[in-house]
Amino acid sequence: MGTANLILLTIGLILQAFLWLVLFRKRTYWEFPFFFAYTAYSVVGTAALLATNSRYDLYYYTFWTNEAALTVLGLLALHEVFRKVFFGFYVQFRWFRLLFPGAVIVTLLLVLWAARYDAPIRGSTLRSVILLGGMAVNFAQVGVSCLFIVIARTLHLRWRFAPLGILLGFTLAALGSVLDYWAVSAFGTKVENFTVYLPPVAYILAIAVWLDIFFFRPEPGPGSLSAATMRQLAEDMRRDTMILKKILEKLK
Repeated sequence: MGTANLILLTIGLILQAFLWLVLFRKRTYWEFPFFFAYTAYSVVGTAALLATNSRYDLYYYTFWTNEAALTVLGLLALHEVFRKVFFGFYVQFRWFRLLFPGAVIVTLLLVLWAARYDAPIRGSTLRSVILLGGMAVNFAQVGVSCLFIVIARTLHLRWRFAPLGILLGFTLAALGSVLDYWAVSAFGTKVENFTVYLPPVAYILAIAVWLDIFFFRPEPGPGSLSAATMRQLAEDMRRDTMILKKILEKLK
């Protein structure tokens, strides 16, 4: 592993550990349990990468194990945010619950179909398959983020800082990986020495966004909700439901 990658991993580990401490102190695990689990695993996974950096075989398997675990936790965290923001719709309309998994499945199928003709190649067939799977999931994350933004803008929903920050961070991290895969697919492995640093840099930017939301501009914790706040949340749910009903009536 190169010195630059070692430095990026060290910076990422320090920021991840600090973010985890911030989330733990604020008891964010009650409000965003999957995002908290994602952050905790990121700390452990990055520490394992640093510990195995001198052993290529161990580092290789550790890296792709981390990628698989973080991919699953990342999608669960995104669904967690999606459900929290549109909770009123989840309660009122059962079909609305299918939007998130539907967006993920459609995006995965589109990426896998397109990759039949232009799949990234890096070394062995197994590595190419793993890269293809990672690329598909990252495109799915970007697709879900786009769905999230379109619905929010269409319904004129007010964004809360924490859900918006979590979404923006995951989008930045996914874009770093997507750009890496696209560059290698378009220009071959000759650009790999440069593009390989895009994912860790993008992930550091994602952590910076999360720290900005939870540390520099924190929201009141779930334990500080007042009766007035609960009434406002209930009113927001009723307002959002009425907006969606009006849209559905116009579509009939």
